[in-house]
Amino acid sequence: MSDPGAFAAAGAEEEEGGEPPPLAGAGGVVSIMGEGRAFGTVAVMSLPARLRFWGGASGRKGTVGVKQFTSGPANSGGCCLAAGVASTMQRSRGGRLVHKKSLARLVVWTTALGAALATADRANAGAMIEPEVVSLAGLDVAVWQPTGSPGLYPLVLFSHGAGGCKTQSTYLMDALAQDGMLVAAPDHSDKSGNCPGRLPNPDDLPSDLLDHRKWGSSFHDDRGDDLQRLRAALETDPAYSGLIDTTRVALVGHSLGGYTALALAGVWPSWKMDAITAVVALAPYSQPFVRGGMPSEIEVPVLFQVGSEDELTPEEVVRPIFAASGAPACIISYPGADHFSWTDLQRDFHDVTAAAVTAFLDEVFAGRTATEAVLAAPGAEEKPECK
Repeated sequence: MSDPGAFAAAGAEEEEGGEPPPLAGAGGVVSIMGEGRAFGTVAVMSLPARLRFWGGASGRKGTVGVKQFTSGPANSGGCCLAAGVASTMQRSRGGRLVHKKSLARLVVWTTALGAALATADRANAGAMIEPEVVSLAGLDVAVWQPTGSPGLYPLVLFSHGAGGCKTQSTYLMDALAQDGMLVAAPDHSDKSGNCPGRLPNPDDLPSDLLDHRKWGSSFHDDRGDDLQRLRAALETDPAYSGLIDTTRVALVGHSLGGYTALALAGVWPSWKMDAITAVVALAPYSQPFVRGGMPSEIEVPVLFQVGSEDELTPEEVVRPIFAASGAPACIISYPGADHFSWTDLQRDFHDVTAAAVTAFLDEVFAGRTATEAVLAAPGAEEKPECK
């Protein structure tokens, strides 16, 4: 890489069309500035990278996936951001990304080739949050705890896929924790000993997974019991109960974990978990719901993410659940994504999927309805659909 240049992300209260603040920093280390104070420092890293920011009066967080920079004029000198995706951005114009949902505007630019990997509210820029592995409710559980100011955090319960494990999707768990959510992921009984090192093979999968005679409300109901018990344990455990906002609880799941989350949302009424706020279903295994599933019983917002190349949970199987959902719902289909694009072993879609999940949960936890404009990544091929 050529000489690392300066990079700045500033949360500045400016009217749309105004000039961004002066570029901060030089020599490969820059400041994250906003509201008259520094939020942290950033080291310039190699491409591609993911920039995490926290800016402005709202304290709102988000993620920008940075793929490349290019030289050329921008609004305030330096270079413009040539390619990237942002979870809470409205548009890119003249090298500036404008924050959508707050008076605080996020400004991103650079003076040379390079990219930054940063956690703007942490002095140790670029570090991922390491999960604590604990035993709760008889389950082995990985817990990602936010590192910001003490307070009550939204709770996210993650259910892994068949033949997966609690740490199969750490990229997403980390993004949610960095955004201020406490995330807990248990190992279900169908976890694979080979996870997270490699993709599951047929020997790792439950023998009844494709047996349509077993489909129905009892199909893998132990998974629902796992999450019910885990939630109860977290809300009473001395180490975690004081950290959880019990009025903001989301279920997130991949594959058979997506099935689990949807079943708990009410598709299997006998599973229904009380007092949940939102559900995110990632390539959800939806085939068993053909045997009496009731998506019209879902009463909370749902985000579905699917891949055009997913042969295990094809989009055409998931769409009827989306269409019949009884609550506001959004679906995003990612061209080129396959079933394992939501695991750590396939990285091409990490930035866009994490950004959309984070933006969706931010909106719902704030009491707003997620919209296509909120979920859309500037310039991205995939187009969210909401109803």
